[in-house]
Amino acid sequence: MGNVGARNASAAGRRFARDIAADIGGCDLVVVSGIARGIDTAAQQGATTADTIAVVAGGVDVAYPRENKPLYKDLLAHGAMIAEQPFGTQPIARHFPREIG
Repeated sequence: MGNVGARNASAAGRRFARDIAADIGGCDLVVVSGIARGIDTAAQQGATTADTIAVVAGGVDVAYPRENKPLYKDLLAHGAMIAEQPFGTQPIARHFPREIG
C-alpha cells in the first residue's frame, strides 16, 4: 500500500494524474485513492466521471481537506467513500494509513 502521490505536486503532475485517472476509468477500471491535497485530489477529479473510491482518514461525513468539500459531495453522489473511522471522526495523523513494506 502506498500513496498515489505528492501533496505539493506541480501543475503538470496534477494534470497528468487527472488524465491517467480519467483514462483508467474509461477502461472500466476503478480508481482508488485518498483525497489529500495534490496528486490524490487530481486523481479523484479525473475519475469522477468513471468509477472511483476515496479512502479517507476520518469519518466519511468529514470533508478533509476543507477545500475538497465540493469534491467530497461529488464523490458521495457519483462514487464511493470508505473509512475505518465512525461518522463524525475528525482526521488526525494516526488515522492516516502507513506505508507497509
